[in-house]
Amino acid sequence: MLPVMGTWTILSAFLLRIPCSSNPWCDISDAECGGLRTCWEVITPLDICTEILLLVYAALAIRQVTISTKQKILVFCALEGRILLIPFAAVRLRFILVQP
Repeated sequence: MLPVMGTWTILSAFLLRIPCSSNPWCDISDAECGGLRTCWEVITPLDICTEILLLVYAALAIRQVTISTKQKILVFCALEGRILLIPFAAVRLRFILVQP
């Protein structure tokens, strides 16, 4: 999973670096930046899937550790603070899709 995520990070950084207009971070409409909009439409769902996979992986790893349930919950909460990124990414995707 780590090599796939590393490859995806490098690839997405390369794709986002391709300039398309004077202000690509604010204007991602098809008229100005058609490639960037498509790029975000692909990157965002993959980001959501990656976060879910990391959540599942951490949960499975913590389940196998022999510590008290209270400690497992504490470790899980510490590792899964990134779960908040899932709804933020979903909102970002929604606004990308409704932009003209």
